[in-house]
Amino acid sequence: MDGIQYIINEEGEKKAVIIDLEKWGNLWQELSEKILKSSDQIEEKKREWHDFIEQTYGCLADDPIVRHSQGEYIQRETLE
Repeated sequence: MDGIQYIINEEGEKKAVIIDLEKWGNLWQELSEKILKSSDQIEEKKREWHDFIEQTYGCLADDPIVRHSQGEYIQRETLE
């Protein structure tokens, strides 16, 4: 592709790209903004999860969990 060059390793795998910003600057701008936005969203979800853990960690430490009687159930045939 004109204006785009790939850096390839010994196995022939593409590892990096060089983009001619004079030709592809607008595309690069859009792509980099999407990457940054996606990264910010991932970090926000991580922060929300860590906040949840901080708020709930140890909340049952003083109250033992007790399973009360589950009542009587009819006996059914054993599945084979």
